[in-house]
Amino acid sequence: MRSADDIRRLFKNAELGIHPGADERVFEDVLKARQKMTENRPALPENMWRVIMKSPLTKLAVAAAVLIAGVIGLSLWRTTGSGIALAEVLARVEQVKAWRSTGSYTSTRQKASGKPGGFEARFTILGSQEYGFRLNGGVRDPNGGWIPLSEDYVSLQKKTFTSINTPEKKYVRVKLGDAGAQAQQKMFGPYGDPVAIIKGIMACKYENLGRSTINGVEVEGFHTTDPNCRSPLTVDLLKNQQLEVKLWVDVKTRLPVRSEGLTSGRDEGGNTISHHLVNNFEWDVPVTAADFDPPPVPDGYTVVNGLDDRDEETAIRGLKQCIELFGSYLFSAAQGEAETLLSAFQKSETPTALRLKEEVRGLTEKEKRNKLATAAWDVRRFMMFYRALFLDKKDPFYFGTFVTPKDTDKVLLRWKLSDSEYRVIFGDLHAETVSPEKLAELEAAVLDNPPGLLNEETAILGMKQCVGLVGNYLETIKYGEDAMGMLCWAYLKSETPAAKKMKELTGEQRSSSELDAEKPIFRLMWFYVRLVQDKKDPAYHGKTVTPKDADKVLMRWKVSDNEYRVIFGDLHAETVSPEKLAELEAALSK
Repeated sequence: MRSADDIRRLFKNAELGIHPGADERVFEDVLKARQKMTENRPALPENMWRVIMKSPLTKLAVAAAVLIAGVIGLSLWRTTGSGIALAEVLARVEQVKAWRSTGSYTSTRQKASGKPGGFEARFTILGSQEYGFRLNGGVRDPNGGWIPLSEDYVSLQKKTFTSINTPEKKYVRVKLGDAGAQAQQKMFGPYGDPVAIIKGIMACKYENLGRSTINGVEVEGFHTTDPNCRSPLTVDLLKNQQLEVKLWVDVKTRLPVRSEGLTSGRDEGGNTISHHLVNNFEWDVPVTAADFDPPPVPDGYTVVNGLDDRDEETAIRGLKQCIELFGSYLFSAAQGEAETLLSAFQKSETPTALRLKEEVRGLTEKEKRNKLATAAWDVRRFMMFYRALFLDKKDPFYFGTFVTPKDTDKVLLRWKLSDSEYRVIFGDLHAETVSPEKLAELEAAVLDNPPGLLNEETAILGMKQCVGLVGNYLETIKYGEDAMGMLCWAYLKSETPAAKKMKELTGEQRSSSELDAEKPIFRLMWFYVRLVQDKKDPAYHGKTVTPKDADKVLMRWKVSDNEYRVIFGDLHAETVSPEKLAELEAALSK
């Protein structure tokens, strides 16, 4: 768990960035330093607030997510029949070699303090299936007009990414490996690639809105509010999040005219509404490879060179650098990069860290971050590799919280190769390919130590710890980014005696205390994972059940065909029949 100050700083930075969650799905010069934090979030514990707009690579995804607000008159929908299928539209768009569009991203926030907040940006984008992407963006100047933000170039042929950061006068050049080039396309897609936008809607439950007109063009609309739909606006730590994505298609050409997304919810700072718009499409525009080559380095700009070869070797080099620089593995591989690195660096007493601290003495906070970003380049590439695995749906998981370089037989990082194989990097950084069954055994050894520790008693201890630490049960205990985010969020706001006592500590003492406090909760989460793996039909109702609900089901799992084990809100446990369980769970909705 991050220290409260670290988390507060992260939330504050997210509020000032283009998109508090874009950090979650992009590359970073550092990584956005988040993603964001975005998935967004990070965002985002594996906290999904992946922030910092400072990272050009993060900015690429954020920026493209930011595609225009040329809101034009849209008439009311008529409920006439359609005749257009999205598959038709997809097939037509896939025939287009190059396109140009404009876009905007607007975020408004009504803070808990009552003060409004917000952000507005606009972009133009040129995309080519063959050559790559080019994106120019700016942000609204509070004093009027627009401030140039960046020019970003992705060359698929040369496998390079270049970002020209105007405010910081930084020229970043990154050489992409094969995996990096593919990941760049996937990360960019949801924000500006019309093929990716259409596929994203088709992967969700959507409906046809009928026909209307936009600027005199007859269009047909498609619409989804599917919570499983991932869009550039999805922010992983928004409470009560609601998502709406719309696409309007020209009836004659079967090509998109306008794409729009709207997300609303409540975050740590207040109620937030984000609006993402892409329109003014031009199709089959003439382009050459030269259109995606960046200009020479402007006078007065600092050049930053890097290599993005996202593979297993990259990950191992990054993990080795973690030990050299921080003395241990990072707590998280998916949090906002800048905050994760800075927190680890501030606490480190390794010879490498001490030398670097001397070098940055007297520098501004911004200069210190830039210096650290350069020194920790291999660590950042490891985090990029992890993010790429996540985006490729390779089922990655990282156990840096529990595993040390001395743990030769414990899983540090794993990802899926196929249905029958997983790749595993162990604590001593050797790697092996194992079966899913062997992986389950290895992962159990990380938290189920000594063997048998993951049991009903462990679960109840973890739930007690939740109440003691954050004052209530977590809304989810599915081990992963959502649960980790909820835990960090709850701890940040907690006023329980245990939380207050830990927040009064400093440095390594505080970090050690927080980790010790978290471990029972982690084991509760992993116990739930084991129940899922063993097909025990588990369910958890922490979102609605409190410690005062003595007769309500907090958690349950299958013992046999005619028995379920139930832990109630007051943490007593009983064995009940399926019929009784159905009766108990039916009462939850009343």
